[in-house]
Amino acid sequence: MTEALRYVNVAVDAAQDYQTIDGFGVNINSKYWGAPAFDTALELLVNGPSAGLRAGLGATLYRVDIWGKSDWADTGDDVTTGDTFRKGWALMRYLNERGIEPYLTASGDVPRWMLAPDGKTLAAYDEFCEMLVSMVEWARRREGLRFRYFGPLNETDIGSPEGPSVSAQEFVRVMETLDRKLAGRGLDDIRLVVAEQANFNADYVRELLTSEPLRQRIGVLGMHTYRDIPPEEYAAFMQVAQPGLDAGMRLWMSEYGDLDQSGEKEWYVAWASTTRLLGALEAGFTGAMVWDAEQWFLIHSS
Repeated sequence: MTEALRYVNVAVDAAQDYQTIDGFGVNINSKYWGAPAFDTALELLVNGPSAGLRAGLGATLYRVDIWGKSDWADTGDDVTTGDTFRKGWALMRYLNERGIEPYLTASGDVPRWMLAPDGKTLAAYDEFCEMLVSMVEWARRREGLRFRYFGPLNETDIGSPEGPSVSAQEFVRVMETLDRKLAGRGLDDIRLVVAEQANFNADYVRELLTSEPLRQRIGVLGMHTYRDIPPEEYAAFMQVAQPGLDAGMRLWMSEYGDLDQSGEKEWYVAWASTTRLLGALEAGFTGAMVWDAEQWFLIHSS
């Protein structure tokens, strides 16, 4: 016996604003630009439901880490015109041509001479920030790329190999140095994505929001998660972050997903990742970019 259909009336009040979503997307590795499989995957990521038979995700947020580490200062002065960076510029230009402004980021270990005697902690703030600003300026003025957001450090709360170790208090000093150098180059419209922590808590955000110059420079409070975050942890974080949001900062989960690398339970990875995404959205996040741990592992172990 067929169950009778039931209809539900849904009313939408267009005058009432709720949560504004900035978009969804991916962390993407530009080193594989030009490879047929990469180009096909990128097409599926970019194309939306109106693209016909090749319709795909319609992703609008792309986190591009061109070099993969923050040590290019040790490789020569022509690094920004080398093969790796040229592929990165080409990827960003491809996205620009489709109306998308990716955000540029830097992560991973820095040159040894930029570290303290412990070999782990960032010490040469001025030189490190000069290296970063030079890259941003090249991308904007020499390559003519359109982007607004820049993520200068990655997971400094856990350190190498994700990035150099930088405490929450010192992170503010590094970002203030970067702010001054950006302003000195006339890059006043570049906005920072910080603090891109591995551990989900408000330690770094709390310190960053005490700096008046950085309140003007920070565009996005970016966080990472590969675990299920309880509602009370989200609530505690949001209480600290709220002054920044009131000042116009955005709130993105710039990495989310699952760290399984077996390739044997993709159904679970998809389920867990989506569950974590929905939890972040419910907490008030307005954008998110997935990071595929399995693909990273396969690429870097080959």
